[in-house]
Amino acid sequence: MENVAAYLQEIAHECEARSLGKFQAVAYIDVNAEGELMKFAETVASNRGLPMTVFATVPEAENRLTSKDRRW
Repeated sequence: MENVAAYLQEIAHECEARSLGKFQAVAYIDVNAEGELMKFAETVASNRGLPMTVFATVPEAENRLTSKDRRW
């Protein structure tokens, strides 16, 4: 869990420094995601202007990213 938190913090920092507001959507795939930690990470990212959603599989993320209804 510490690795995921550190990774997400690094992503947020880079986005704030270079690309804030330029992403339409970010899909983070974590096959081992458990509990509320990843929902918390989504909330933190969203509050910092990064529209991120965590998915359990690549096909799930692809379906959401390519769908016409991309409400995150």
